[in-house]
Amino acid sequence: MKRMLWLVVLLSWLVASGVSAQTGTLSPDQIAQIAQSVVEIGALKQGQVVGIGSGTIVSPDGLIFTNRHVVEGSDDFLILILQDPSEPPVESFLASVVGVSETIDFALLQIDRDLDGNQIDTASLNLPTIPLASERARLGENISVFGYPGLSEGYLVYTTGTISGVQNESLNGQRVAGWYNTDAEISPGNSGGTVVNQNGEYIGIPTAVRAENTTGGRLGGITPLPAILAELGVTAQEINAGQVGNEQIAAAPAVSGSDPELLTGVTLDYTLDPNYGVYDLAAGFEPDPFTLDVIAGGDIDTSTLNLGDQCVGRATAQPDVRLNWSGSSQLLRIFFQATNANGDTALLVNDPQGNWYCNDDSGSGNLNPVVDLENPVEGQYDIWIASGGADTEGTLEITEQANVGP
Repeated sequence: MKRMLWLVVLLSWLVASGVSAQTGTLSPDQIAQIAQSVVEIGALKQGQVVGIGSGTIVSPDGLIFTNRHVVEGSDDFLILILQDPSEPPVESFLASVVGVSETIDFALLQIDRDLDGNQIDTASLNLPTIPLASERARLGENISVFGYPGLSEGYLVYTTGTISGVQNESLNGQRVAGWYNTDAEISPGNSGGTVVNQNGEYIGIPTAVRAENTTGGRLGGITPLPAILAELGVTAQEINAGQVGNEQIAAAPAVSGSDPELLTGVTLDYTLDPNYGVYDLAAGFEPDPFTLDVIAGGDIDTSTLNLGDQCVGRATAQPDVRLNWSGSSQLLRIFFQATNANGDTALLVNDPQGNWYCNDDSGSGNLNPVVDLENPVEGQYDIWIASGGADTEGTLEITEQANVGP
């Protein structure tokens, strides 16, 4: 009887304090408060919406954290702000890019105009913000994700999960968390949105989704706040205390300016569904080589990516092929055989660790490209086949044999 009485008292305290009985979840009041700072971003090109993403207001005068790939390829940005969590957000302002990171998937937007394009006094906005966490997220920590995925029909979506992986990187002379993995549900459109810890503090940006077709497994990727702060050269405490102005943040040496030419065409997106499907291959696969007929080409000039001299030609935003690779092998060779002998194509491959590999031709006058991956790591490889001119028909081939290929 005494034990039952203590349980009743404990549950009553939880309800009174607004804490969810389910560990790690936010209360409805916390969710509603955080949601006010999560914005939907309409990426505009010549006044037309060409993409949708999410962002987070981090200062009362309208500075927004988002992903670089949300702003790439666009020339203006429509900001929609939530007024009622049960309704779609409302078109409220226009914003400009004030900074783009060259090393992580991060960008800065500044609200600066009303919907008619008139300049506004940003100091008078007094927009709601989310406090930035002073500590990095830890493995196993409960988190919540906010954003506007395309499948939600314009409504805010809130999901929960845990930090399932932490990867450290060196950024601007600091060893910081450079990537979080999470089992929380993230979908395209969530990119650029908000991830908070169980205290409602901002810890990063939902950035990518990776899936494994065979098992149905999914992991989301998060750009961590420590990596963002290392890029900006400021601390969470300084931003929370209002000690750092928007102009100082945007002028951080690791973040480039908003020259539209730097953004044109930079829109390869491995979160999009591939044109020709997803394929699972394991070391020792048969038949070897794996072959697939595809058409190379697209609307995006890949030479603007600054990934290297071999990353050239035109490709689509979405990968042409996604390869889920498992097992151990000394070599994984990917190459493209154009049907037309004069077809000039290039291969661009993004590996599970985010590294890019590109090839324009295999040498000796052969215009067919080949990418050799030695001791390939397990995970997701996204493959683009770019064309130097008109769309080019041909065959993509994947092999473990060093003597097979162009």
